[in-house]
Amino acid sequence: MQTSRAIRMAGTTSAVLAALVLCVGCGAADEPGSAAPESSTPSPSATPTASASEPSGSTNSSVTLTVQLFPDGSTAGSQYSLGCAAAEPIGESQAPDPQAACQTIHEHPQILTPQRGGNRMCTEIYGGPSKAIVSGTLNGKEFSTEFTRSNGCYIDEWDTLASLLGQGSDLPIN
Repeated sequence: MQTSRAIRMAGTTSAVLAALVLCVGCGAADEPGSAAPESSTPSPSATPTASASEPSGSTNSSVTLTVQLFPDGSTAGSQYSLGCAAAEPIGESQAPDPQAACQTIHEHPQILTPQRGGNRMCTEIYGGPSKAIVSGTLNGKEFSTEFTRSNGCYIDEWDTLASLLGQGSDLPIN
């Protein structure tokens, strides 16, 4: 009885160790087809010049930004600006949904300056070649960051900002 229990435990331990070995680096790569894990230092395109440290839901947040869209990842498509005072858009904008974009940014300003390093587990799902460069000021501090759809984590960031960036696969080339 003791011997068969010891054999089962050894088999279970071996299976767990094998799964861990196979999973090392799972989903941690930045680019599709790459097996290298993300470093603990954010990439240059992900390093904001200022952080969005204002608390979520603050009533005095302001943002002025420019969005450049690259539907195929390299060819410039559309470009537009968006201004927000608190959760309300200021002026005209070609953003897909300026009201919803301002609301999202007001509630979650850190989405404009994502901290991407570390050992995040990201699914290796490729969401298409679309790229967006968003730059401007958030609460008086300058920032610039890039959004892609190259893995599950980045797709999630993009989808959170869909009211600003569009759906990715349907971006117009002007």
